[in-house]
Amino acid sequence: MKNIFNNTLLFTAFVAVSLFSSVSCEKSHTDGDSVVIADDLYEIDYTDKGGIQAFVMYSDIGKWELMPTYEEDWEWIDAYPKSGTDDARFSVKVSENMSAYPRTCDLHVVAGGKVRATITFNQTGGAPEMKVLYSSDTKVVSSLGESFKIKVKANIDWKVDIPADASWLTLAEHTDDYQIFTVAPSDINEEHITTVTFVAVGTSISQALTI
Repeated sequence: MKNIFNNTLLFTAFVAVSLFSSVSCEKSHTDGDSVVIADDLYEIDYTDKGGIQAFVMYSDIGKWELMPTYEEDWEWIDAYPKSGTDDARFSVKVSENMSAYPRTCDLHVVAGGKVRATITFNQTGGAPEMKVLYSSDTKVVSSLGESFKIKVKANIDWKVDIPADASWLTLAEHTDDYQIFTVAPSDINEEHITTVTFVAVGTSISQALTI
């Protein structure tokens, strides 16, 4: 409930800043179809926590629209208003980056089918995290053979390393959220044991599971 309340306040503030800013915008002379972003705010850096930035734009380009290079960037940035005419004030909200990887968005001011100005938003990634979601550090399997799934929660790419001598155990389907293992049948009197390692790629984070 607290998170919902905080998010509501943040979005309310975001809209309020934009509405307040849009009340008045002093006209500034520009040449032809040029666009000027006040205070040279053409590139903004954010931490993984995100934030809100208000912009003042002077132009005489007529009707304009804010458009990112990639449509999916609207999933983590938002602008209000997204369109207008000539001079304007608008705000851009950058959401928290839950991934460990940095990201960048180029937000364009488009008028008459042409890009008139571009604002770049750079955001750092969060701290890398990976956790194997299994209740024990040991998994017991049947000598008859089987397949089983181990879930993983991570904000970074990860992989599983299997010792070369564990030929009876192979990796099957892998997604961002789980790894499926396949165990080959073996003699009922023959016991196999090995330790696989879940590794967060490019980090020192790892977690072992004995099978």
